[in-house]
Amino acid sequence: MLNQLNQAKMLLTQYDNYKAGFKFDHVWPILKGIEKFSNNHTNRGDAFQEEGSNVRSSPSFQDESSPSPGMNSFDLNTNSEDASFNSSQRPMGVKKAKRKQQSEEQFKQIMEQNDKLIKAIAKGTSERNEIQRQKVEVQRMKQENKILFTDLSSVTDTACRAYIENERAIILRRKAATNQNEEHGEGS
Repeated sequence: MLNQLNQAKMLLTQYDNYKAGFKFDHVWPILKGIEKFSNNHTNRGDAFQEEGSNVRSSPSFQDESSPSPGMNSFDLNTNSEDASFNSSQRPMGVKKAKRKQQSEEQFKQIMEQNDKLIKAIAKGTSERNEIQRQKVEVQRMKQENKILFTDLSSVTDTACRAYIENERAIILRRKAATNQNEEHGEGS
């Protein structure tokens, strides 16, 4: 494999643009872990990784006419424990980050609006319940007043007269109890 690599580099020097040779051997140790450059189908990538360390320090590729002499021996310590570069995940772009932030802000606004709606609904429900309770109370008072102010002299049926007298007694006892509780501060 070393012969193939050296042959490829020699063929590359035949082109006018690459007379100085391949200047980026120092980059391979950095890029070899990235998914784009890994070759899972053949062993060529593994062989090049092994050969890359030998060629990197090769004096034949240290050309003084290159724009940056000595770059072939450049090493970033990619195997150090301090390096926390995750090659399988790209960093989030600016536009995507802005969209994410906007969607989070919209979600927050929607949640605040939902909270306001829930409070308004709860308030409306309690008000509606209070109004309904007051309507029931008014209806009960109308019925009680009708019974209390009925002229018993006009009622000829004894059963109806007894019913009305019994209901009057119940109503008067309830009102007396309510008045007594209100005087002592216990009722509403």
